[in-house]
Amino acid sequence: MQIHNKPNFWAGVMFTAFGAGFVWQSASYSVGTTAHMGPGNFPLWLGGMLALLGVVILARSFLENAHEPPLAVFNWRLLVVVLVLVGCMQWLPPSLLQEIAIRFNPPDYFSLMLFYVAGAAALASGSLLKAVAMAVLGLLLGLVGTDINSGVERFMFGIDALKDGLNPFSVLLGALGIGLWAKLPKSHYRTVFLALVLVSVMGFYGWLGYDDFFLVSTIVFGVAGYLWTRLKCVSAPLYFGVVYGPMMEENLRRMLLLSRGSFTSLFVHPLSATFLALALIMLILAALWKMRKRNGLDTSSLP
Repeated sequence: MQIHNKPNFWAGVMFTAFGAGFVWQSASYSVGTTAHMGPGNFPLWLGGMLALLGVVILARSFLENAHEPPLAVFNWRLLVVVLVLVGCMQWLPPSLLQEIAIRFNPPDYFSLMLFYVAGAAALASGSLLKAVAMAVLGLLLGLVGTDINSGVERFMFGIDALKDGLNPFSVLLGALGIGLWAKLPKSHYRTVFLALVLVSVMGFYGWLGYDDFFLVSTIVFGVAGYLWTRLKCVSAPLYFGVVYGPMMEENLRRMLLLSRGSFTSLFVHPLSATFLALALIMLILAALWKMRKRNGLDTSSLP
């Protein structure tokens, strides 16, 4: 069999390896039951999902007609959405935010976080399948550290600096910053942007009390972000997954504990059902839009 898309091939290998690794490591922790989830339960399912997505992406690399939309140099749509969300959180009256928070139940919080992560994947440029896989990988990386329910240290491999989890700023400056730099055309603007990223890294390094592990992890994510760009994978969904992964797991556990292992709470609560529906609609619309754009590119390439 001939490989027609090398970025898809190596991306598929990467996601499959990461997924299998997380499944294997998760099995060493207590899985528990649906009603009483252990520290290995949520990452076990996520790892299996990531491995499955990796196999699908790997299989697509052998298809001659499997094209995908190109990566945008800069994703203005995702930036606008993030700025709007941050602006709403900053400008809404605290009393209104407290009132909203009181009305939210664990299923609502879980579905809201899922909506954010799915939205990041839907708005990302390039392959939707890769964007979803990057989001799932981010959710898994967000679970690195000490499980707040059981106190079990997960996916740390003896590194004490990971007890509190990965620093989101390392992912932001490393994967997103270097990843964006790698997509910029070669010019003096590219050099200026890289310099700004490096200055920001050193600024956070000093602000965090000269934390050497922050510097090392940022460099690691910087290298990863560069490689992900070469594989035509977008890092923004991964960042959203890292940020919201722990909150999703915590609220999923609470929901299943209160409902005695039933997932019906996700669909019974109006807010939760609404967020789930919106997440699904966004992914479907993104798939249809990318399919239409891909077909347009295929048509335009005909003689």
